[in-house]
Amino acid sequence: MQTASSLTLEDGTVVSGCDRCKETYANSSSKKAPPCDTCRVELLEENKEAAHVFMMSRNQCLSLDKHIIDISIPAVKIIMDLYKVQDQMRCLMKVLKVFHFCLNKRRENESGTVESE
Repeated sequence: MQTASSLTLEDGTVVSGCDRCKETYANSSSKKAPPCDTCRVELLEENKEAAHVFMMSRNQCLSLDKHIIDISIPAVKIIMDLYKVQDQMRCLMKVLKVFHFCLNKRRENESGTVESE
């Protein structure tokens, strides 16, 4: 999902507010860490519905041998139905993309290695 605080450069590079913030903190004389844990991200209007569905369903996971492998699509579907989401396929694809991004980040933090998305 793209946030409202991103900028696309002439060469096509997308720079997010996060990138600019991290760079600013890295270049500051105080060398303090950026406040990522408390930062509020403004979503684009087209992503708000999927973000809401994701937040409501993100803990409904499928696991195998105590490892999370996916989000429960039936749980996502129930939430989309309750909130009368019109384009459910598009919403589901966004929820899946965010879930797997977060899952890969979690695995990365646990193992110290980068997994492909």
